[in-house]
Amino acid sequence: MILVSFSTAFFLYLMIPIMVIFILWLSMEYKNQTLSTKPESKDTLTCSICFQSFLYNRSENIVRCPFCQSLNDVSEIKS
Repeated sequence: MILVSFSTAFFLYLMIPIMVIFILWLSMEYKNQTLSTKPESKDTLTCSICFQSFLYNRSENIVRCPFCQSLNDVSEIKS
């Protein structure tokens, strides 16, 4: 039989679940980071009112600025 003191058993009882939660948290953060850094079919656009840059979908002709909420016509800005 393996002899384990009470303090060692208590330490392992607390540390094993904490390590499992930490590893799960790291894996979730890694997945979120790799998914969020790949914008597909999107481009950057600069607002004609507040001059802030933001991402927009190329399939849309008119987009709303997320900062000042003004409408921007993509064809006027890009051409």
